[in-house]
Amino acid sequence: MIGDKKIRILSFISLFISIVGLTIAFMTITTMVKINKLPMGSNDNKYWDIHFENLKNGKTTGDAKIEKSPKISLNTTNITGFSFRLVKPKDSVSYEFDVKNNGDLDAKISSFTKQNSICNGIDEFCNNINYELIYKDSGKPVKVADELKAGDITTMILKVSYNEDATELPSKATIIDNLNIVILYEQS
Repeated sequence: MIGDKKIRILSFISLFISIVGLTIAFMTITTMVKINKLPMGSNDNKYWDIHFENLKNGKTTGDAKIEKSPKISLNTTNITGFSFRLVKPKDSVSYEFDVKNNGDLDAKISSFTKQNSICNGIDEFCNNINYELIYKDSGKPVKVADELKAGDITTMILKVSYNEDATELPSKATIIDNLNIVILYEQS
């Protein structure tokens, strides 16, 4: 009887250790899947390449004047360093450019910002400046979470205008200097 009892205890301990070992192995495998979110090997040889290209010359309306043309930062989604004058309501400057997803991964916009611009004018006139970023094909505004599939190209238009409903005119031109536009993308 004592021998039978020892065998049962050893069998129970072996079974317990096996179950604990399998549980730990299962948890490790499922944790790896949760972290990667993709089956192993499915993301091999994928690359990320989203950038602006084909920046067209600016178009002006009214008495607007381009002081300094913008540049696309190489292999980025940044347009930097442009400057222009707006004199009266309905004056505007617009730039057309392409966004190209030359990579293998679908992307979506995570944010877009207007950075570092300096409005050289009276505050009430600077507050009458409108910034629009729209899709050329649809005329719809660009929004966070808009998608750009792998291999696709879309054309956007950046338009900066003097509010057409403004009731007072500035005594001198309102200068927008060093305007930078940045659109950030993430994997969708």
